[in-house]
Amino acid sequence: MNKAVFFLLAIAASLFVLSEATRVQSCSGERGLKESDSIVISGCNNPPCKLKKKTKINVEFKFVPDSDVSKLENSVFAYVLGLPVPFVGVDSTSACDNIHEEESGKSGCPLKAGTKYTYKNSFDVLEVYPKIRTTVQWALREPNGKDHVCFKVDSRIV
Repeated sequence: MNKAVFFLLAIAASLFVLSEATRVQSCSGERGLKESDSIVISGCNNPPCKLKKKTKINVEFKFVPDSDVSKLENSVFAYVLGLPVPFVGVDSTSACDNIHEEESGKSGCPLKAGTKYTYKNSFDVLEVYPKIRTTVQWALREPNGKDHVCFKVDSRIV
């Protein structure tokens, strides 16, 4: 009997862990998402993600660069009437301070090709943002324009 209860708890825990990932779309371009890239946006498993004004949203994902990287920047914006509008305070900031290596903890840049990293960041949903339905695009980009991670997620600013 105890084995059956343990088995059911293990299955339930597995489903909970799997449900934490947010469903996102890969950006068109050179770097698509791999199965190992698990994107987690706080409070959002199934888009559209509700981005509540005057709150902080956490973003976390794992990635493996396919080449050595000396610098990475955040490229974060929402499409408003088809035009990309940057998220103030996040877009064009260094991503290096938010990168952790699984084995040793906080790592920063440079990054080594083939090494698994976790990116953890948060951003404020400002009061000035309009209440709209939008698509948010988040990328980690080298200064030369190469994306190492890029995803889009349907969202609503509420």
